[in-house]
Amino acid sequence: DSHGAKLVRVIRKIAQAEARLSAIDSEIAQLKESDHYQLKIRAEEGEKEGRDILVEMASNLEKKIDSAKIELQKIIKGAPNNE
Repeated sequence: DSHGAKLVRVIRKIAQAEARLSAIDSEIAQLKESDHYQLKIRAEEGEKEGRDILVEMASNLEKKIDSAKIELQKIIKGAPNNE
């Protein structure tokens, strides 16, 4: 192997590594835009404030479910009998 051939191989490997790093940067950018990542950030920020965002979200969801159940019961009571 000549020095020139070795140099060409090294240059190719560097180019491959740079391409992979670019792909990784793109993947990281996509992950940071995901809902899961945004939730992670919100949870971390809440934790700094002494809050548990997931517990708060669960509580809000339970309230919405309870409200929906009440509305459903109102609809059922107001509906004419299907006899």
